[in-house]
Amino acid sequence: MTTTEQVDALVLGAGIVGLSTALHLVMRGRSTVVVDLNGIAAGASFGNLGFVETSSIFPYAFPRKLGEMARYALNQSPAARFRWSSLPLIAPTLARYWWHSGSRRYDRLARTLAPLMLGSAEEHFLLAREARLEHLYRPGGWLTIVSGARQHETAQAEIERLRPFGVAPRYLDRKAVLALEPMLGGDFTGAMHWKDAWTSSDPRGVVLGLARRFEALGGRILRGDARAIRQAGERWTLDTETVRLSARDAIVALGSAAKMLVDQFGYRIPLAEKRGYHQMFAYPEGERLRLPVGNPGGGWAVVPLANGLRLGTGVEFAAAGAAPSYVQIDMGEANARGFVELGDRLTEKPWMGTRPFMPDMLPVIGPAPRHRGLWFGFGHAHHGFTLGPVTGRLLTEWICDGAASIDIAALSPRRFGA
Repeated sequence: MTTTEQVDALVLGAGIVGLSTALHLVMRGRSTVVVDLNGIAAGASFGNLGFVETSSIFPYAFPRKLGEMARYALNQSPAARFRWSSLPLIAPTLARYWWHSGSRRYDRLARTLAPLMLGSAEEHFLLAREARLEHLYRPGGWLTIVSGARQHETAQAEIERLRPFGVAPRYLDRKAVLALEPMLGGDFTGAMHWKDAWTSSDPRGVVLGLARRFEALGGRILRGDARAIRQAGERWTLDTETVRLSARDAIVALGSAAKMLVDQFGYRIPLAEKRGYHQMFAYPEGERLRLPVGNPGGGWAVVPLANGLRLGTGVEFAAAGAAPSYVQIDMGEANARGFVELGDRLTEKPWMGTRPFMPDMLPVIGPAPRHRGLWFGFGHAHHGFTLGPVTGRLLTEWICDGAASIDIAALSPRRFGA
């Protein structure tokens, strides 16, 4: 007979959102078990760039200008690519994304995200201090390259848009950029310096460190299939490889994989995927890159990590389960080598991951409307690493105190009529 273990909370997902939630729960005295089929930081938490993007108040919108849309449609922009064989499956998502990117709706989204983004660094530091991970974070921000008059105009508009929030970057001319980051080369006129932001030298190490602290406080991490969770009266049960768990609260923090589970319980939440790729490179000999550098026009960012240089791409839209395509990462590498010296590739094939993406560009955080004790925390798109700790705190407050300290009604799954 399978042994049943009673716990307060069951967290489904061992990425940064799940482990931030689990750590907050045990810090509040709740007995908690994390369950993940693939182990700790096996998904997007493994392959992200480690940015704590306090300034990303305005999410990545779908292009609205005809010229931009044409470049995207023809796959002429390295920032985004479409797998047109997948169009019948992804068209509804793209249509919703386009609609929500309209100016009035888009401005409302920014006002909703602002409190979460502006406090995201302090949320990271709260858990970093608890888990003694401060050494994995670095100040200094990052740079985004500006080339030519059009990009300069776009950069100035971005500065003015963010100025009211107190997180505007500063524009640096080429001379000032090279004084700050002498390892940058190539044809550019300046850069935006996101000076107040933080990055991590080991984003996966952050998640592993949260897991260690969670276990040190009495939590456990087990392997199991989240799809097997069942409601039993007022509790939730799940069979893992070693034990049957019974919990009062169950938190879905599965990233892109949350779709199958919420569908299972009858919630029609339009969770989709934005694919991303990364490739690791050895450091070249000599002086190393000091700051992360991105080129929005080239669709890439290069981040100095503890184990090498990580080149990340923009977005690929494709059907779930479609085979990887390395066109975008190859284009990004070719462009990046014109600005940053990269060593040899450290892996034969690039890594591919999926960003859990909501067409309205807002994460889903809060209680499931029709199932007592079921909680959602997913859909963070490009900002899972940034918003993982604050999501964990807000869910924990709601579970333990009956309400979150920030008004996040706009993030509720109820917005989909669930």
